[in-house]
Amino acid sequence: YEFLLSFLLIIFKARGQILQKFADLIEENEDELAYLETLDNGKPLIMSKYVDVRHSLKHVRVTAGMMGDINRNYIYIYYHV
Repeated sequence: YEFLLSFLLIIFKARGQILQKFADLIEENEDELAYLETLDNGKPLIMSKYVDVRHSLKHVRVTAGMMGDINRNYIYIYYHV
C-alpha cells in the first residue's frame, strides 16, 4: 500500500520515464518472458513471443508516452487481431 501511495505522488513525466525503463527491460528479456509465458499457458513459443510479449511491450510504451504529456487528449484504439 505504501508503494502505491508513493507512486501516485510521482509526477506524470517521471512515471512515464519509469514505464519506459520497464519497457526496455521487457524488450531486453523478451525471449525469457516468452518462454515463461509458454510454460504458464501452454501456447506455442512463437505466439508467446510475437503476440503476448510484443503486445505487452507496445502497451507499456504507449502508456509511458501518454504520461509524458498530461495536457493532450489521447484516444487509444486497440485492435486485437
